[in-house]
This record gives sequence, C-alpha cells and structure tokens, in this order.
Amino acid sequence: MTPSDLERAQVSGLPRHVVGVAGVVVGQDGRALAVRRRSPQRWELPGGALEGGELILDGLRREVREETGLEVQPVRLSGIYQNMALGPVALVFLCRRIGGTQRTSDETSDWRWVGRHEAIALMPPAWSVRFTDGMDLFAALTGGRDIPGPQVRAHDGTDVL
Repeated sequence: MTPSDLERAQVSGLPRHVVGVAGVVVGQDGRALAVRRRSPQRWELPGGALEGGELILDGLRREVREETGLEVQPVRLSGIYQNMALGPVALVFLCRRIGGTQRTSDETSDWRWVGRHEAIALMPPAWSVRFTDGMDLFAALTGGRDIPGPQVRAHDGTDVL
C-alpha cells in the first residue's frame, strides 16, 4: 500500500528524524559486545542508521554484520533513545549471536566482550544506559523474572536527561 496524496500532504511539513538501530549482543558467558568507533572514537553498541525503505530488523542485522562480522537474531526491543540535541532516535534490541566471524570494519577499530561495570566505565552515559537496559532485559529473560517493557529515554548526546 502506498501513501495517499492526503497522507503525503499531512506529513510533508513535519520534521524528519534519523532512526538508528543497535544490538546488545550477549555471548554465552553473559557479557555483551562493545565496539570502538573510528569516528567519533568512543565505545558503543554495534549499530547505525536505517537506510531508506529498510525494515527495522533487517537494518539491525545489516548494521551489526557490517560493523562486527556477526550474524544476530533480534530477541526483543530493550529501549528507545532520543538524542534531544541532534534529533536521532535509536531502537536498541537484545540479540543473540547465530553465526559469523568477529572482526573490525571501516567503522570500528576494536571490539570486546564486556560486563556491566566495564561498559559503564568505557561508554558515555547516553550509551552505557543502552547496554545496561539490554542486560537488565537479558537477566529478566534468563532469570525467570518479570520482563520489563522497553525503556524510553532521552539524552543530550552524552548524558541521560
């Protein structure tokens, strides 16, 4: 189904947002994958912006594969994060690794499997909260606890607001 002329007119003046996706890829030892970006040089979860017309989960799989070499299966949405300074909205998913060979890429210069405290020390708060929200979901799913709904958070590019 394509949008009608009326629908196009209704949204034509609205702001456009970049939608990003990222994965909390948890390994068998309970740690999750962090990547060091080439630019800006900081530790984050693997992910990036959706391409035009791309389905959300397809974009997630593509971004994780491009940046890490890993094939992943999304398990569940763990959070939605809005950068109030620049506008992007990121959808973060808990993922399980299903294949691939780990490597760096044109966008990533390093990777490591980290636990909660190491992620908090490595990443700015606006990124480490994505990691901890995903790990909290993982702990609930594997521990038989109540499953939290996706977290919804705003940040300024560095700190959670």
